[in-house]
Amino acid sequence: RGTRMQQQQQSPAHAEGNKLFGSGQYSLAYAKYTEAISQNPHNAALYSNRAACAIQMCRPQAAIHDAKRAIEIDPAWVKGYTRLASCYEAMLAWDDAFKTYRLALDKCGADEAAKKTVTDLKANTEANRSRRITGPAISNKENIHYYKIKRRMEQDKGWDVSSDASSAAFCVWHAWEEFEKGLDEVRALDLDGARKGRQVMVQARKLETLTNALWHDHRCFHVTSKEDVSRMQLQMTGEQQITSAVGLNIGADDIISTYKQRLQNGQSWQDIRMALAVTIRAGFLIGMVTWAVVGDAVSALNHFRKVVSVMTKANAEWPEAQYPERGATLAPTLIRAMQLITLECMKGVHLSGGAGAVPLDVIEGMARDVQHSLDNDPMALMDHLNIRMPAQSHHSAIYTNHTAKVAATKRSVEYRRSILAARPDEGSFAHPLANPEATSYTVTMVSDR
Repeated sequence: RGTRMQQQQQSPAHAEGNKLFGSGQYSLAYAKYTEAISQNPHNAALYSNRAACAIQMCRPQAAIHDAKRAIEIDPAWVKGYTRLASCYEAMLAWDDAFKTYRLALDKCGADEAAKKTVTDLKANTEANRSRRITGPAISNKENIHYYKIKRRMEQDKGWDVSSDASSAAFCVWHAWEEFEKGLDEVRALDLDGARKGRQVMVQARKLETLTNALWHDHRCFHVTSKEDVSRMQLQMTGEQQITSAVGLNIGADDIISTYKQRLQNGQSWQDIRMALAVTIRAGFLIGMVTWAVVGDAVSALNHFRKVVSVMTKANAEWPEAQYPERGATLAPTLIRAMQLITLECMKGVHLSGGAGAVPLDVIEGMARDVQHSLDNDPMALMDHLNIRMPAQSHHSAIYTNHTAKVAATKRSVEYRRSILAARPDEGSFAHPLANPEATSYTVTMVSDR
């Protein structure tokens, strides 16, 4: 089984696996840990680390197998039990997770620090369970604007919203239809096979459809079951593996530095561009799931802010690349769309109060950033991308809707300030900041290829 000292010694493959895991390259880290295990099959930490990779790769059964192997190698190692508990949590097997946490506490003995760590992890799992969807998850299914449009089209056969790319109704309609198309694509994934540890074929660039629709109008987000969410996660993991995309578990500066280093090491801009697009799109989609399904607006906002930061920093880092070689996710119009969605989430967090509350000055500052972008480059995307609809009317809608959204945010902030000035102890209540004017904003459906 090996001594604790032997287990703590890291081979080059072990160290490289840790580095890859830290940069979000889970499939490569998994391979390195496998290599290290072949050299030292009695190291519990290696199995625990590989289990962590398997969780990120949507392979929970493989993760559970490795976590149990770590416990077999070192039954007294508390982290082996907490790793197994996290594997059960990934499968939503809550009873098994809490049972394993109890075993972990038993192994802590008199170690108060270890007890606190396990207790905190258990509390976090309990919080996650309380936020999780436990039945059919219908998120934003009753999209008021979409169904109003649908009913009117059914009643008035002469009105065809799909033919008018400049209307706000088209924005909502097209976003919903595109998102439904993206859901149908990911629903084809073999989720049962993935849960049983079988290799699942994931096609590249399916995140484009989902995220383009959300940038078009984020209210189109909807799922009908837990399996929809799980398949989205599987698609994200698969595309991250295909492109070796960096995850959002590190800072924006570190993400940009990682891609810069790959360029210096000879990787092509085409490969970098595709990987960077997956980093941005997957991070955005995770934020939407966290916001719309889990209901954790604060965590979602952290995701959105990091995505905006990555987009703006990458845009500044590679200014010499021209469209379309530069990539759609670095287009000013998409950056503005991401900022506007972040603003919507910010306003909700502001109203909720608490530790994660966002000051009005921060909301107003981002609104100014978007306005500055509109003033300086209102039609940035127009001549560079393959547009699926009439260019002039569509880009007029982009500019008009983005401008209206910023104006609505500014008015909401002013109104909120007036309320707080009159009643400084006023809590959260319904007002324009919580329900801004129903103005859609649009972006062109584009490809990262």
